[in-house]
Parts: sequence; C-alpha cells; structure tokens
Amino acid sequence: MDKKDLNFIGFRSELIELLNKYRYEISGTGFDDGSMRIEDVRKKNVYLLRDAYSDYEALDDDWNALPTDYIINMFQEKHMTQFHNGKIGVFTNNRGKAIVFFEDLYNQNKEDVERYMHSKDQIDLLLKDGNRYSWIKPIEMSRGHKCCKAFIDKNLTLDVLHTVVVPICAYCTKENITVI
Repeated sequence: MDKKDLNFIGFRSELIELLNKYRYEISGTGFDDGSMRIEDVRKKNVYLLRDAYSDYEALDDDWNALPTDYIINMFQEKHMTQFHNGKIGVFTNNRGKAIVFFEDLYNQNKEDVERYMHSKDQIDLLLKDGNRYSWIKPIEMSRGHKCCKAFIDKNLTLDVLHTVVVPICAYCTKENITVI
C-alpha cells in the first residue's frame, strides 16, 4: 500500500471518530457544488458545509449563514485602557475575499484615500484621517500586529480565532468588531 493511501485511510478513520464523537452523519447535498450535508443525529438538525473554494462556509439547512455572534462575544463591552493606533485589521485567509473588501473600501472612500498598496502578500489602505486598513493573514507570524478595530472572516476556525485573532485585537471591544 502506498503512503498516500495509508494517509487517506488514517484521515478516514479520524473523520469517522469525529463524526461519532459529535454524533453527526455526513452525505452529499445532491447539488453539483461540492457542498456536504451534515446531520446531527441526536437533535435532527441539518447543516451544510460548502467546499474549500468557499472556505468551508457553514450554513443552516436553508442555505443561510450561521449566526456569527460567537465571534463578537469573544470581545469585551469596554476596556479600562483606551487604545487607538489607527490600525484596522481585516482578518481572512481568503485573498479573494480580502481583495473584494479593499476594492469596495477604496471605491467608497476615493476622495479620502492617501495611499492604497496592493501586492501579492500585502494589501493596505491609508485614509487621510490616519486610519490604516491592513489585510492580516491569521497565522502565528502575524501576532505582532495590534489593532483598534477589526473585520473578521466568519469562516475562520475557532482555534485561529482564539490563538491569533483575539490576541491581536486585545484592545478591541464588541463595537469595534465586524464579522464579514
């Protein structure tokens, strides 16, 4: 047996164990879009999981995005220490989503843009009022950033949210967080 086949069999075993742990069953949706149907056997809830191209977006059985309050609730109502460095983080692993966000932001603020930098690995937009929007890939190496406001991709994993995004946004409050 090839090593790649053994890796897949290991993946399959872990997936089965995970499905059993949460008592979920997985199947296709019947649509030709790569989505999967995941059913909670105990509660009879059905969820949909889109493909890798869609960042494995989680939806309810009516194809509506699941509520994202859990992201906002990771942050406090108020801070004792005020912090404003003008840096606004845009957290997503999806470069395409970042490009669309920054193009929309640029088009909405054309007269107020001082500098717009767009390269393969970096997207920054500086406004005349001093606010600087930066695409921050939520990876361990990004933890040196500090933001006073944030736009957070709803498709990030809970682990990434807790270990990378929340520490970078330590001074953000619920009112400074927008889920995209």
